[in-house]
Amino acid sequence: MEDETTKLTEKDLADAYPFLNRKVHEEHAKNYAPIVANLRNAIVRERYPLSIRDMVRLDLLLVEAYQNDEELTKARPAFEEAYALLSKEKSLPAKDAMELWGAVAFDADLLEDWNRAYEASDEAAYYAHRAGEDAKAIAWKKDQIALAWRFEENERPSKMPTYEELVLLFGKNNGTVLYESEKQVPSMLYDPVETNPFYPKVIDRVNERIKTYFAAYPEQFTEAKFQELKKKYLEEEGLLWNPPRKR
Repeated sequence: MEDETTKLTEKDLADAYPFLNRKVHEEHAKNYAPIVANLRNAIVRERYPLSIRDMVRLDLLLVEAYQNDEELTKARPAFEEAYALLSKEKSLPAKDAMELWGAVAFDADLLEDWNRAYEASDEAAYYAHRAGEDAKAIAWKKDQIALAWRFEENERPSKMPTYEELVLLFGKNNGTVLYESEKQVPSMLYDPVETNPFYPKVIDRVNERIKTYFAAYPEQFTEAKFQELKKKYLEEEGLLWNPPRKR
């Protein structure tokens, strides 16, 4: 019996990816998540020799496809794989690494994984600086500082970039401005329990229950009711959570 050959060809991918990227990323079209998922699964099943960079891009495209379909609770495995692959890949050009870490930071935000959003923002800022994209590097460093405020008060100092780091990356003027921004309390404060490593393991289940509830009782939808359900369902998962509050 002859060995099975890979069914996917380079031409298949060359044709499929740009089309799916346009539909999902540019047009935000719905109902493409199953197609992207099938392509990703075929690549894994057939062990197609896709580069780490391209596999990360495909994983992140699947996350966005699920977002378009309003089914983000299904996106976690693809996001987890993208994060793991990118964390191990050290040979990418700085601009590619910047773009991918920026996309990971965005998706981590969508999935309420604040630890990884913090880490990805840090990586995106670093690679943006290496790529000579200082405006983007500063923007991501600002995101990292904002995310540091989500942690417990005793953890926060170690999460804030140091003055020396900021000056080294951005020069004295920009570094000093960023360092001073660390002292500005955000207008909205979030419960630090959201940075508990257990939180992203249960939040998909919680959000799915909330979605199911409002599908059954759409007339009850308000921000207050959403927060009430989130608090209740998180407590049932073992986490005591309080809604965001203005300072």
